[in-house]
Amino acid sequence: MSNPNIPDPIARPDTTTTYVVRGKDSSGCIATDSVTVTINNGFPLSITYSGQPISCDNGSVQLFVSGADKYQWSPTYFCDDPHSSQPFVSPDSTTKFFVTGYYSNGSCNSIDSVTILVLRDTAYMPNAFTPNGDGLNDVIAPKIFCDFHFDGFYIFNRWGNELFYTNVYKMPWDGTYLGVMQPQGVYVYFIQGHRSDGTPLIEKGNITLIR
Repeated sequence: MSNPNIPDPIARPDTTTTYVVRGKDSSGCIATDSVTVTINNGFPLSITYSGQPISCDNGSVQLFVSGADKYQWSPTYFCDDPHSSQPFVSPDSTTKFFVTGYYSNGSCNSIDSVTILVLRDTAYMPNAFTPNGDGLNDVIAPKIFCDFHFDGFYIFNRWGNELFYTNVYKMPWDGTYLGVMQPQGVYVYFIQGHRSDGTPLIEKGNITLIR
């Protein structure tokens, strides 16, 4: 409370709270009363979708949201219906979509977001893998989209030494060099390719090997 000793304090409770006031008049008579301030918290929203990126073969993605009575998506210009609980979105580049949920009972609004990846004429690489033999993320390899024709996949360490090369699409790196497991750290990858018209393409970046 802003001041518990004045007749008109401001209360800002975090949870539903009952306040009791005790007063005394000029004759010394004492009386009490109470009031309950109810906090209406917004409910969590739940966003789901197929998980597929936007690509040449997949021009839109349908999003599903639940947990509120009405919705407002943004940015609106990529949504077929920004007020729908099941809109189709068609971004032209990787975009984070925000949705605000509104409740008919007067509860606070809730906000959530989801990022839709857009991959066109490109090669996608995960940013990390864990070659520990548990059968999960033990190897790493690029995935190509649209008019990207694969030519080669390279891995270098931070000193510029080439540790891996293949010209066979989907042949992965297992985190070794000459049969020796490489240490945890950041490595550089290059993916070479070309379009159908012969235009060369290259994707490069960093991946993290985690032990």
